[in-house]
Amino acid sequence: MRAIGDTLAGSHRPFLLAAGLYFVAPGRIATEQDRSPFHGVDSSRGGGENLALELVEQGIHTIITRFAPSVHGAGDYGFMAGIVTTARAKGVSAYIDDGTNRWAAIGRVDAGRIVRLALDERTPAGTTLHAVAETGITTREIAEAVARGLRLPVVSIPAEQAPAHFGWLSRFFGTDMAASSTATAALLAWKPNQPTLFEDLDSGYYYR
Repeated sequence: MRAIGDTLAGSHRPFLLAAGLYFVAPGRIATEQDRSPFHGVDSSRGGGENLALELVEQGIHTIITRFAPSVHGAGDYGFMAGIVTTARAKGVSAYIDDGTNRWAAIGRVDAGRIVRLALDERTPAGTTLHAVAETGITTREIAEAVARGLRLPVVSIPAEQAPAHFGWLSRFFGTDMAASSTATAALLAWKPNQPTLFEDLDSGYYYR
């Protein structure tokens, strides 16, 4: 991040940081006005979001785009693909504890449109955007949709057993990451037009 800052300083060129919603506002719906709680190189992702915003003072057109944990659709090899792979390997589709924690979601094409619009020079420097189409879907509902697709039973996994079941995914699948994109939609004149998460899960792509 500092190397990028040294290279672009004074250029006023756009620099878009791809960020996430991890612990931005657990337990409530995050908005674009929420600041990341992470500062410094020893914090999550090295405090990159706040460091990127500091680059604005160096004459860099920084834009933060926080992506929903589920950026779904054909070609997705991220979190949802990992959840499906885990269910297939374990023989059950699981959620953690009561499964009431929520994930925001967005289709890959909708997310791509936000990136393209974000890089328009009319987007003010220092802006935080949310690549979010659906505010919050419970992880239990996600597990149930995966169970339908794989024809597997649905089970609850206690939090202490989640790392053994989900591996590295457990820290994310057990976290509440709901978010709105009201300010993003208004600023960019954007609205989602791609399939929902459940429509993509029911389409069969993830199970082939």
